[in-house]
Amino acid sequence: MTSVRPRVLNLTPHALNIYYQDDKEPLIIPSDGELRLRSKTPNHSLGHINPLHYYRPSDGHTQEVEAAIPIIHAQVFVGLDETSIGFKHLATLKDEDSIIVSMPVAKWLAEKGAQRCHIFSPATGPTTVVRFGENEARKNEVKGVKALEYHEKQY
Repeated sequence: MTSVRPRVLNLTPHALNIYYQDDKEPLIIPSDGELRLRSKTPNHSLGHINPLHYYRPSDGHTQEVEAAIPIIHAQVFVGLDETSIGFKHLATLKDEDSIIVSMPVAKWLAEKGAQRCHIFSPATGPTTVVRFGENEARKNEVKGVKALEYHEKQY
C-alpha cells in the first residue's frame, strides 16, 4: 500500500524564498504556474485631484502640486482566470494539499469557499518580510518572507 503525501503548490508568478531560520539559506519553492483573478473595472473616470496636497514626512511639510491626477474605480474581482497556468492544478488538489497564492487570490478563494485545500499567501508584513539591504543592488526590494499566512475558508 502506498501512502500519498500532501502536496504544496506555489501558484504565485515567481519562486518563493522562505527564511524560516536565522542565518540559514532560504527554502526556495519554485513556481508551479500563476493562479490569477479575473477582474472588471468600470470604464468611466471619477474625476481628478487637482491640486494635490501631500505630506512629506522627511521634512514635515505639506506640498501642493498642480497635477490633474485621474481617479478611477477600483478593480472588482469576479472569478479565477481560467487561462492562467496555475488554474489547471486546481482540479487535481485534495483536501490535505496546500496552495501558496498571492494575498488577493487567497482572500478571494477563502471568501468564496472556492477551494477545499489549505490556502496560504506569503506573509509580507513589516516583521515577516525579508528585504535586500541598503548596500545591495536591489536595495529594499522584497527578497523573501519568514512565514506564510493561512487563509481560513469562510463557508
